Amino acid sequence: MTRSRRHEFPRRGDHQSRLPGFRSSGSMRSRAGFTLWEMLLVVVLLLMVSSVAWPAISRLFAQDRLQDSLSLVQLKFNAARIRALEEQIPYQFCYEPGGRRFVIVPARFAGGNDSPSSQNPSKIPWVAAEELPEEFHIESRTPTSVVQTAANIQTAEAAGPQMIDFPEEWFAEVDRPERFRGVTWSPPILIQPDGSATAAEFVLVDESEQEHRFLVRSITGTLLMSGQTGGGRSE
Repeated sequence: MTRSRRHEFPRRGDHQSRLPGFRSSGSMRSRAGFTLWEMLLVVVLLLMVSSVAWPAISRLFAQDRLQDSLSLVQLKFNAARIRALEEQIPYQFCYEPGGRRFVIVPARFAGGNDSPSSQNPSKIPWVAAEELPEEFHIESRTPTSVVQTAANIQTAEAAGPQMIDFPEEWFAEVDRPERFRGVTWSPPILIQPDGSATAAEFVLVDESEQEHRFLVRSITGTLLMSGQTGGGRSE
C-alpha cells in the first residue's frame, strides 16, 4: 500500500523572503534613521549655503530699513506742511545733529493770535516725534541756493543748535517722551501757513557712511530726496 505524501505548504512569508531585493522588517527597522555622518553632512551643506546667501539677505534688510527711514522723514515733514495750511499756524521741524531723533511741533516763533496756546490753551496740537534706527544719523548741510522768505529770515535769527523746552502735554501720546527731553536740536526749519518753508539741506547717513540728501524748497515748502552721495551711486 502506497503511503500518501503529505503536501507541505510553504510557511507564510517564505515566498516573500525568496524574492530578489526583499528585506525583512527587521532590516528595514534598522535603517529607519540617519547616521551621524549623514546629519553632519546636511549641517555642513546648510552652513555653506547660508554663508553665501546671508550677505545678500542682510543687504536687502538694510535697504528696507533705509527706505523706511527716508520715507518716515519725508512723510512727517509733508504732513506738517498740510497741517500748517489747514490750521493756519506755523510748524517747525528740528532734528538732532549727529543723532537719530527729530520732532515737528508748532513754531515757538509764533505769537499773538497765531499761537496755538492762545487760541485754545486746553487743546493739544498735532506733534510728531520720531527716532530712527541706530545705524542712521542726521547731519546738517549748507543749502546751495537760498531764496529769501519770511521763514528764512526768522530761522537766521535762531541760527545754531539749541535746547528747546517743549510743553510736556504736547508729548502725551508719544511713545517714551523722555527720549526727546534735554536734546540739543538743530535750528528750526519753519513751515509757514502759506505753504512756504525755510530753505534747508540735511543728510541721512547710513552705516556705510553713505549720505542720502534731503532738500527743503523754500517757496513750495516741500521736502525732496535728492539721492545718495559720498561715493554711492545716485538714485
